[in-house]
Amino acid sequence: MDEEQLDITAESLINSSFKNVDVNLRNTITPVHKEINFFYNSLNISLGGQGCGKTTFLMRELIKLGLLKGQHLYSQILYISSGDEDATFLALKHHVSIPIYPINYADAEEVLQNFLDTRTDIVEHTFLILEDSTFILTKDNSCWNNWFCKLRHLRWTVWLNVHVWRSVNTMLKSQVTCLFIFKGYSREVLQMVHRQTCINVDFLSFWSVYTYIKNRQCLMINNTKQKIKII
Repeated sequence: MDEEQLDITAESLINSSFKNVDVNLRNTITPVHKEINFFYNSLNISLGGQGCGKTTFLMRELIKLGLLKGQHLYSQILYISSGDEDATFLALKHHVSIPIYPINYADAEEVLQNFLDTRTDIVEHTFLILEDSTFILTKDNSCWNNWFCKLRHLRWTVWLNVHVWRSVNTMLKSQVTCLFIFKGYSREVLQMVHRQTCINVDFLSFWSVYTYIKNRQCLMINNTKQKIKII
């Protein structure tokens, strides 16, 4: 068998195998819905200071997700914090129809590993919110980093609320699917963000778009499509 025939045969075998994969698994970074601003199996960072609207924005997305009955695969939301729920989250969570379970950071690694070890379904997805997650992001060798690098195998979508971009380690920055930047950051910070993301936009254009952000809006950097937009 010559080289061309080998390639054709291998490609045929690969294509036939993919045809047998259940399309409902959503085992890649794929859109949830055209009106939802995150993806299945994605790592998302919401970057903004206190009171900028990070939690309100996230809760709006989760409320929309809950309204898409039968149109998504999320079965639960895990809210991981140091113990006290964010006031905005507490005020809005009753509008989210998907079950939300609080987990303390002190117990999170054990609880999540046990969840993975005992899970039996092969379709359902989980949405994880990590509130004030800076201390996790600065760790270079942790189970969190390991999990964040294989989200499509875990069927997890992770949302990190962060105040300081510099606090996120380089390895995790390379894994980010979408970054949501809220108003209030300096040109210097935006230059750092621009250098460390995959967008195909020059810095002056990037900065110009950012300056148009209004209160409660954010600039979404979609690394899968190398695009930016204000939402």
